[in-house]
Amino acid sequence: TFEIDANGLINVSAKDKNTQKEQTITITADKGRPSQEEIEEMLAAAEQFADEDKRMAETVTAKNQLESTAYNLKNQLEDEEKLADKVSEEDKETLMEAINDVIDWLETNTDADRDDYKDKQAEFDEIVQPILKDMYQGAGGAPPGGEGYEDYDEEDYGHDDL
Repeated sequence: TFEIDANGLINVSAKDKNTQKEQTITITADKGRPSQEEIEEMLAAAEQFADEDKRMAETVTAKNQLESTAYNLKNQLEDEEKLADKVSEEDKETLMEAINDVIDWLETNTDADRDDYKDKQAEFDEIVQPILKDMYQGAGGAPPGGEGYEDYDEEDYGHDDL
């Protein structure tokens, strides 16, 4: 008979029916399995790099937000049903210039860190938000709620709570 316990150990026992002699053996699955010392080293390394991993995740998030904001606005400016007909040519030119600046910057700064992306996002928002805010206030609508437009506040647009 054999039995496997929770630790992956196999206990095998055999009994000779004629002599009634019984023998038991335990088989461990140590091959390919890390030792306790190796497990502790892996845990220490994971803890050591946890802050670096968190920083890297924040960097990726900041980059994705900046890229998404720029491309979403670019697509809206090119779509006549969205923003293309709602902004002046001068504002459209200013917005496209800011968008292209961000896209070019992203392509040439592939090794930027989280703070660089956040600084570029703030610089982009400083140009874009006043134009969009004026446009939406003039049109009586609400600003877009997509990424990169967190600074818009419902109170700025005179909306009443329902």
